[in-house]
This record gives sequence, structure tokens and C-alpha cells, in this order.
Amino acid sequence: MDRATTEAAFRNTRYVVQLPDEEAVVRIDQPLPSTLRRWLQAVGRDSLSLLTADNPGAIQRSERDNIRERDRLLRELDHLALPCLPTVHVAAPRSQWPAEYGWAVANLPLDKACQLARSCQQLAFVRASIDEPARLIWLNEPGSGPSSAKIDHISSR
Repeated sequence: MDRATTEAAFRNTRYVVQLPDEEAVVRIDQPLPSTLRRWLQAVGRDSLSLLTADNPGAIQRSERDNIRERDRLLRELDHLALPCLPTVHVAAPRSQWPAEYGWAVANLPLDKACQLARSCQQLAFVRASIDEPARLIWLNEPGSGPSSAKIDHISSR
């Protein structure tokens, strides 16, 4: 998949965050839903990084492999002791891409979010704050592998 196609797929994804009593949908270039802003304020935080370990490098993997990598990411997140909520990243309705599972991590420093996403061989992840819309943070070009040394760019329109 080329960069434009991959970016379109990320932009058309609904990032569903599972709050204790409801769901909130995060969309790239949109402000956080008010329910997520209130949750962040309630836990004394102001930003979210949405991370997944599923399908590294935008290559579909078996559910068994995805579960193993999710568990590894969750163990790493547990050590950070930051508030987390489960997420489901749902591709556009006509897409053949499976739902991906992950976590919305409150106040994860950007460099740590990049490190974790790279350790999961992800191409990009979503980051948002109370005051700024959700942004796509690119780490690697499609097909380039997980070795990029810096953020490629923060995507916005």
C-alpha cells in the first residue's frame, strides 16, 4: 500500500474509545468528543495517544499473533501506570480491513508513544489533547519497516 492509500485508510478509520459507561469516537483532524475531554479532566490529564499492536506495518496478521502482541503492549503500558481505556479501531465500512484493538493512553509523553508504536512496528498512531484535534503521527513510510529514527511528520490538513 502506498502512503496516500495508507493515510486515507487511517483517516477513514473510527477510533472507538470504550469509556466506563459509553463509547466515544475519535476522528483524525476532529476535536476530542466531550465525553473524552471530561474523562481526561477527571483523571487529571490532558492528552491521549491511541496505540495498537495489531497488524504491524499495515500487514494483516493472524488473530493469535495480534493477541500475543497486544498482550506484550499491555504489559509495557502497565509498567507506566498511566490511565488507559480500551479502543477498537474500525475501518471504513467498505474496507476489508479487520478491526484492531488497542488502548487510549492518557498523558503518554510523545517520545514514549513513538517508542511504543515503533516497538509494535506500527506506521503511525493517533494523538489528541483537550485543546487540539486528533492528529496522525507518522513513524515510517509504508513498507519501510520499524527502524525510522524520528517522527516522519504530523499529518494535518
